[in-house]
Amino acid sequence: MGFSTASLCKIIIMKYILVLLTFLSFSAFAEKTMSLHPDFPIIEGEYQITKTWSISLDQKYNRRIEDGSMVIWRPGVTVWLIAWGNDDNKSIQERINNTKIDISNKAYNYLEKIDNNVGKIRYFLKEVENSNSQIGLNGLLFNKNGHLQVSIYYDKSSDESLVKKLFDSIKEK
Repeated sequence: MGFSTASLCKIIIMKYILVLLTFLSFSAFAEKTMSLHPDFPIIEGEYQITKTWSISLDQKYNRRIEDGSMVIWRPGVTVWLIAWGNDDNKSIQERINNTKIDISNKAYNYLEKIDNNVGKIRYFLKEVENSNSQIGLNGLLFNKNGHLQVSIYYDKSSDESLVKKLFDSIKEK
């Protein structure tokens, strides 16, 4: 008993669709389970950055110290953090005003506020270097004793709300 040409075509098409669906499901799974670097500490949840500042991480990240900065990253998102003191004993507003002078005129979605004795500046900037571009959220959080400089770089524009949430999760402890 043989198959008709039409039946064979249907079987081939069904197998092709099955293979394609399997491939797509593995791709989606792989994207959600991107591996972290095994040679660096893995951190997650509420993480104490300094004695003063903490961040709430949405999932597992690697951590390292590079050139005096703490770097927290996972595939697709990299957070650079630098803590500074307030050696001149200036007010939060004075330091915000001094910082605003240096912000690029290409910055967008600028936010500035002071709430509960914590000042916050946040903006987005598309940086271009050697014809490569990278979108980043840049920000500073100020308290009486110093400030935390934050840069969060991300690969997909759909992650903009995620990086805002990461930045907004940084709290004074």
